[in-house]
Amino acid sequence: ILIGLVYLFFICITNKIKLSIIISNILLFGIGFANYSVMSLRGTPLSLLDVLSINTGLTIADTYTLIINGYLIAAVIAFIALIIINFKTDYKYKFNKTKNDIIIRICIICFIALFCVMLFLTSFIKVFFLYTNLWIPSKEYHRNGFLGSFVKQAKDLIVEKPEDYSEEKLEDLYYSTLESVPTSSNLDENSTTSTEDKPNIIVIMNESFSDMGVHHSFKTNQDYMPYFKSVWNNTIHGYVHTSVYGGKTPNSEWEFLTNNSMAFFSYGSVPYQQFIRDHKYSLVSTLEAQDYSSLAIHTWYKTGYRRSSVYPLFGFDNFIAYDDAENEVELIRNYPSDLSTYKLLTKSFEERDVSKPFFNFTVTMQNHSGYDYEGEDFKPTITLTDIPNCPKVEQYLSLIKESDDALKYLINYFSGVDEKTVILFFGDHQPPYIEQEFWDYINQDKTDSLEDNEKGYLTPYFIWANYELPKIESPDISLNYLNTLLLDVAGLETTPYQNYLKNMRKEIPVITGHGYMDNTGAYHEFTEETEYAPLIKDYHILEYNNMFGGKNIYKKLFEIN
Repeated sequence: ILIGLVYLFFICITNKIKLSIIISNILLFGIGFANYSVMSLRGTPLSLLDVLSINTGLTIADTYTLIINGYLIAAVIAFIALIIINFKTDYKYKFNKTKNDIIIRICIICFIALFCVMLFLTSFIKVFFLYTNLWIPSKEYHRNGFLGSFVKQAKDLIVEKPEDYSEEKLEDLYYSTLESVPTSSNLDENSTTSTEDKPNIIVIMNESFSDMGVHHSFKTNQDYMPYFKSVWNNTIHGYVHTSVYGGKTPNSEWEFLTNNSMAFFSYGSVPYQQFIRDHKYSLVSTLEAQDYSSLAIHTWYKTGYRRSSVYPLFGFDNFIAYDDAENEVELIRNYPSDLSTYKLLTKSFEERDVSKPFFNFTVTMQNHSGYDYEGEDFKPTITLTDIPNCPKVEQYLSLIKESDDALKYLINYFSGVDEKTVILFFGDHQPPYIEQEFWDYINQDKTDSLEDNEKGYLTPYFIWANYELPKIESPDISLNYLNTLLLDVAGLETTPYQNYLKNMRKEIPVITGHGYMDNTGAYHEFTEETEYAPLIKDYHILEYNNMFGGKNIYKKLFEIN
């Protein structure tokens, strides 16, 4: 239906069948090729927001090599053949310039417009029974066809107000958070840091940093993250569950900084690009209410994913990007290295306002895909010993080893700092497309269960300090909760919204854009009716007010009391 409407639309507009077919074929082949490219390079399908992010994509395009296989060759041949056949076909019919034919063309265009309105602004799309799989979006696209899922995801970008949303409900939720203000379900309250002696807070979100051994063990010529493991085993640590795989880094940032979850947005959403146009409450505002200065660092172009607009709206005092420090960073595979990024951080720390505790949020770039760089300035040091012919994997693991060495520099530096300092380190998502042979090997025992599918969304995290931290269990956690754990470990105050989430985490320790895990370890899709539905529903109401409350935002929920 969708493809037919494309042809019909251009025929009615131009009244030239050959021209309409050429335009339609070029358009349809173009978006199909774009989807193939994104799938082969990132491992996830094309969404509408990818199209709108084209400027960001172009800044990294030269680091990818497109895979040419039989499917692509067949598609190109078919495309060319259709164009040739079209030129050689003599179409007998066309609309005349009579009143009746003009009315028919107008009626067809009106029908197409009505169909699109019904598709996007009503529940009409449900009559097609399109398949949904948020854990593995590529399966959804494969089942529905590219255009079916592309339109379905585009429709889901329209955000609807949750049921039972009202000012009275928000007030009830606010007062419920005041009944008991938890520190953390696992923290010893007597061991938290005095708020009069606030530590510096350093957060490192490391690009594509993960331990692929969570899927299945594999052997290498040497350990690719020895220092990380030595720190990880002696700190508060665990696995953080992300909502994204292989890309959409700003969604991981957004969940961590705002306590909001992609659970209430479609797979294709990127809040940085779509929704953030005015001041938003975040970890930055929570810390600045406690007299912290704040600095964001991202060693890539500042306009990517609108960070140069978003970070000030979160409240960051300053933002240093690659544009500002190009001469101060060293490149690995055309991307700024972790080590030079951390040196930029330590330099900024030494130049900070010493009258205030310091908060820094750093997003690295070194490990960004693709992993087929052939320059002489970087040679892999890690090789796989039990899986042959996987140079992309070996390049990725060698980059993780570089990150590991850089992490040692960072920890050693702050070990020598007299002021109390806490460092949170985590990865934003697992790496995108690498050799299929490697995936087949590490997924050899994989089932189609939600638990196994979730392994693709795990990255390790730890919280380290240059002083003795409270002893707590090492929990697995989702990104929307992670900053509340950080604040508790640092002994700092939290907002009523964060207090609600700390209570919610006792029942639902993980909630992401594709589902959630309850406190028994069972995974659920959002379509399931469970006893946890009321908690999720209330969370949806709070998040909606946080994001879209505008002048009616319930400020007391999101500010330090």
